Amino acid sequence: MTNQAAYLDIKNKLIEQINNGKYAENESLPSERVLCMEFGVSRMTARKAIDQLEKEGYVERIARKGTFVKSKKLIRSAELSGFGDALRDQGLKNVHSVELRKKTTVADEFLASKLKIKLGDPVYILTRLRLADDRPYAMEITHIPLNRFPGINKIDFTVNSLFGTMRDDYKIKVTTAERIITVDFCDAFLAEHMKLKEGDPIFKLNSVAYDAQKIPMEYLISYNPIDKTSFFYELELKDTIDYTFNRQEEE
Repeated sequence: MTNQAAYLDIKNKLIEQINNGKYAENESLPSERVLCMEFGVSRMTARKAIDQLEKEGYVERIARKGTFVKSKKLIRSAELSGFGDALRDQGLKNVHSVELRKKTTVADEFLASKLKIKLGDPVYILTRLRLADDRPYAMEITHIPLNRFPGINKIDFTVNSLFGTMRDDYKIKVTTAERIITVDFCDAFLAEHMKLKEGDPIFKLNSVAYDAQKIPMEYLISYNPIDKTSFFYELELKDTIDYTFNRQEEE
């Protein structure tokens, strides 16, 4: 096994142990020396596995004390998946949704632009609280074009998956999405349901999901608590990157 494969294997096994409760929140992980003995690897390999766990938000190092399991956060990555699936995949339990608001409206210029529909077309707006382990992990405001998904406003999305319903009932599958992540501040409604204080900062994710023909299926606003959310992305270096800074253009 290569060093790279070894550290990834250790990282994944530790994540599995954290998720199944072997290492509880705020509990310390074994030292690098103990991990070396347990997995038969060098100290550098063990340290690299812990480094990656820290980058992904599973643990935190405290000087002269050790490495501790952090309170469970939702790790949001570039992978496109349903929110409930993302929570379950990361070991969170009792994943469920609560409907807070729902209404049918007509598209203004903003929604018409986001959903690529006509001004005045009907749009279903569903506001849900997404919870796991009885803690709120997101408030999602979903905008769906009703002409494309007639009757979807009659479906109970506390027990049904939105993307699953679109795929199975309407034969339309989400393939790509565009996301913009910013920081906003809680109003009274957000603070009440996210168990925060009015004025507290909160992640705001704006997203448009598309089908294979690049036709919008959903416009989403998702509010995610900063203390329960991390964003993790793997980036590749462009081959054509220009390393020259402050380059003067030739006259």
